[in-house]
Amino acid sequence: MPDPSHDLRHEIALFRFGLIADLVRRPPGAPGLYTQLHAIAARSHPIPGSDRTHVAAETLRDWIKKYRQGGFDALLPRSRQDRGQPRRLPAAVTEALIALKEAHPCWSVR
Repeated sequence: MPDPSHDLRHEIALFRFGLIADLVRRPPGAPGLYTQLHAIAARSHPIPGSDRTHVAAETLRDWIKKYRQGGFDALLPRSRQDRGQPRRLPAAVTEALIALKEAHPCWSVR
């Protein structure tokens, strides 16, 4: 029986390659590369396995770099390192952050 996650991973890698295919042939730093990256990023794309429709120019640059270093397989999405681990802050940390914010209301989260 085929593994659906394997199929989605390959579909995502194909999507990524489709966006960068014309750009990976150009040498790094080639004139117009930056403009093309931003033009691709400005368009909507049906992203496999996602509700999102846009890809940042910086992400495209990362994919180009990965492709140049590792070929098509480098575009395959990797499993999260924290898969199955809780992503919530421990209660003590949450309480400490709240106390800091209450003590310093002018502080920003940024």
